[in-house]
Amino acid sequence: GFVGMPLIGYLLDNSTPLVVFLLVNAAGVLNSSLLLVPHSRPALLGAMCCVAVGRQFVYSTFFSELQRLASPRTYGTLAGLANLCVAATGLLLSPLSSLSTSTLAPWGEYAFAPANLLMMLLVLLLFTQPLSCWREARRARTSDGPTFVAVARGAPS
Repeated sequence: GFVGMPLIGYLLDNSTPLVVFLLVNAAGVLNSSLLLVPHSRPALLGAMCCVAVGRQFVYSTFFSELQRLASPRTYGTLAGLANLCVAATGLLLSPLSSLSTSTLAPWGEYAFAPANLLMMLLVLLLFTQPLSCWREARRARTSDGPTFVAVARGAPS
C-alpha cells in the first residue's frame, strides 16, 4: 500500500476529484477482474497488489473529500460513522466466505465468482461519482469559466 501513497497524495493535491475517483474505481475493477481468473498465481498476486494499493487510495480519497465537504463540527462524527460502517461490513466477510465455500462448493474454482462479480458490479456503480464530478465541472465551466472550476475543485489554477 505504501507504494501508491505518494501517487494518490500527489493526485489529491494537484488533480481534480474526477481523475482521482476514476483511478480509485479502476483499481477496484481491476482487482475484481483479476479475482475471476481461475488457477492463476500472477492474477492472484495482481489482485493482492490492487487491494493493498486500492485500499489506501479509497481511504485517502474518502477522508480528503470528507474534509473538503464536511464542516469541522461534523467531520469527526462522519469519519467515525464511516469507520463503523466499514467495521460492520467486515463482520460479514466470514459468513459470506462460509456461504460461498459450502453452498457453491460444486462450482469448484468458481465458488467465489458470484461474490467477485457482485463486487465488480458495485465498483462499476461507483463510476457514477466521477460522472457527477464531470457534470459539475462542465456546468461550472459554462457558467463561470474554467479558472473558477480549477480553483473550486482544488486543482492548481
